[in-house]
Order: sequence, then structure tokens, then C-alpha cells
Amino acid sequence: MQILDGRRHALFGIDVLRKICNHPDLYTTRDLEERDEGIADYGTSARSGKLKVVETLLPMWESQGHRVLLFCQTRQMLDLLERSVRNLGFTYQRMDGQTAVKSRLRLIDQFNNDEGIFAFLLTTRVGGLGINLTGADRVLIFDPDWVKKKKKKFV
Repeated sequence: MQILDGRRHALFGIDVLRKICNHPDLYTTRDLEERDEGIADYGTSARSGKLKVVETLLPMWESQGHRVLLFCQTRQMLDLLERSVRNLGFTYQRMDGQTAVKSRLRLIDQFNNDEGIFAFLLTTRVGGLGINLTGADRVLIFDPDWVKKKKKKFV
């Protein structure tokens, strides 16, 4: 309603829909304290069809000997994916915007060279020059970007 009334931009609505589609707990809880205290089973796959699919795919891929890159846009969603991967008992690594730049190459090399690491969890914004993740043969993009970004014009 706030969008229709002009009090919010349409992109706000898209962000709300993205959160609900990824996992409703991302929308219903506002901050870390509320997540920790408000919902005992915060992030459970029982409330997210997308997360249920991931929890079905990963064991199948692991049993087939595959290794996985698992991307999502936000650290909040990466936290939920990490919890699921950990609960399933898989070895994994994680890289997001808060991962120190100087430790990123070491994480990448470890993943590429250690076949015992099943999954690498990443936010889509950690990419860039120098990231070469050849150790995986499966890629799962949990939440692709919905918003078409404007191309910058260079003069």
C-alpha cells in the first residue's frame, strides 16, 4: 500500500518480495537480536521451498562426487544457507563482503586443491578479478538479481 500511496519506491516492494521468496524469516525479523530471541527455529527449511530444494540437491550432488559453489546476494541469506549446509554435515568454506581481502586467495586455493571441501558459499558481490573457482563442477545461484542495473556511460 505504501508503494501505491507514493510513500515508498517500487524497488522497496521488490526487495520485500525477494526476501519472502528466499525465506520468509528474512522479512519477518528485523535484526539479529530478534532472530536469536524471537523465533526459536529461525531459518528452518520448513518455511522456505527454495531452501528445501537446496537441502535435497546437496546430498544428491555430494553422493555423486560433485563439488558445489553456492551463491546468494546477501549475507543474511548466506547465514541461513550456511546453517543448512552445516546441519547436513558437509564440509564447506564461506566468503562474503566481510572476508578480508588478504585471506580470499588462501580460501580459493584451499577449495580448489582440497577435494574434501564439498561446498563454497559466497555472496554474489565478492566476485571480481582474481577469483578462479575451478574446484567445483556444480553452481547453484540461490537468488539471482531481479533488478536490471543501468550501464554506466563512459565519456
